[in-house]
Amino acid sequence: MIFVKHTKKIIYFFLTFCKLIPVIAIELESYLTKLPTSYIELSLEKCINLGLQNSISILRNKSNLELTGYDILKSYGNFLPNLALQLGNNYTYGNSYLTTTSPTYVNTAGFFGNFTISSTLNIFNGFADITNLNSIITKKDSENFTFEKAKQIIIIDIIQNYLQITLDNNMIEIATQNLQEYQTREKLLLAQTNLGAKSIADLYLQQAQTSLAESNLNSLKNKIRNDEILLLKKIRLDYQKNYKFIPVKFEDVLQDTNQITESNLIKIALNKRSDLKSIQALKKVSELEIETAKSSYYPKIDFTVSAISNAAYVNSQIVNGSNIPYSSQDPYQKQFLSNFKYQFLLNLNWIIFDKLISYSNENQAIQKYSQSKNEEIEEQQKIISEVRTEFGNYRLALQELDSTAKVLLASKKAYQVMSGRYKVGSASFIDLITSQSTLEQAEYNRSKSLINFLMQKWNLKFITGDLQN
Repeated sequence: MIFVKHTKKIIYFFLTFCKLIPVIAIELESYLTKLPTSYIELSLEKCINLGLQNSISILRNKSNLELTGYDILKSYGNFLPNLALQLGNNYTYGNSYLTTTSPTYVNTAGFFGNFTISSTLNIFNGFADITNLNSIITKKDSENFTFEKAKQIIIIDIIQNYLQITLDNNMIEIATQNLQEYQTREKLLLAQTNLGAKSIADLYLQQAQTSLAESNLNSLKNKIRNDEILLLKKIRLDYQKNYKFIPVKFEDVLQDTNQITESNLIKIALNKRSDLKSIQALKKVSELEIETAKSSYYPKIDFTVSAISNAAYVNSQIVNGSNIPYSSQDPYQKQFLSNFKYQFLLNLNWIIFDKLISYSNENQAIQKYSQSKNEEIEEQQKIISEVRTEFGNYRLALQELDSTAKVLLASKKAYQVMSGRYKVGSASFIDLITSQSTLEQAEYNRSKSLINFLMQKWNLKFITGDLQN
């Protein structure tokens, strides 16, 4: 009897434990899902800064700017005098024929040294140095504008990618809500079908809709994953870490929509576009190269100051066959210090005819300048066409904002009416899911139009050269 009682208690405890297993599993799952996950938050501004900081093209442009800075330093150096030092010491042995008094052969052996220090300053070289300096400075300005354009390209690329991620999030939110509604209705239809209140065809149609919604949601999740990886690749961050992208706000998306005109955008673009300014700077360089080519027509004038000293220590000297010994010689070092001679030289060098080299260089520079002017005109026309195209896209995006808002409102009302009619049996299930699909598509289109309009506003800033970090 006691054994039976203990057995009943064990069985009762076991059954109670089995009933608690689902509750324990739910609580465990809830605890695990609430465990803190370390996320790195990324905003649009932070992504732009990281992109500019880590971009290979930006680092390459910075290196080019530094190299141009050294070229400018060298050009400044052309205005300074040089300083040259020459020191020589040699042992000489051999005959010399001297005619200072009467012709005499002298055979000398000994050490002979020379010391020369000189400095030369160019006074005039046909303005070549000043034009060369201005040319290099202008080239650096061109590279600065190119660098600025490269940064703007990176910024607009990151903005486009980031807005795509924002759109993906919005799409996933809409798809998740629709899937939850489909699942809830499917459970209701299943119960109603079992009771015979609804047609089994409605259940099958709803199951198909639910499966399509699940497939759509999975596709959207995979798409946002790929878009996030692409953005992380652009800003060069570790793919294996967890990131959270802060959504872009749309509060001010509709502000200042009617104050933008095509003519004003064209004026702004022609004044601010960095690529146009770069071409204009290169045109200025071509103009300066004409002056550089013309400088070869002028004479070159240099002023040179030099100090020269010589020293000798003669071991033997034979004059006309007779050995003439030195009674005494000053020390080698003393001779250098006491034997200085100074020269001041003004040198003029003028090439009268250089086989048409200067003439050819001048005409080549003129042709390059003419080409640069044509490139400037072509770039201006290109900018005007780009602005007009983007302004048209902007106006279209603005119209889509208005139309998608109206379509979304009408779709919501139509779905509400159709849902009510279906509940009372005056509308078919096909009418219901058709109106719901229309509403779902309207929600997608509305989200796309908002993102597209925001992107078009950024595109206008980019196309006018007004895009700043």
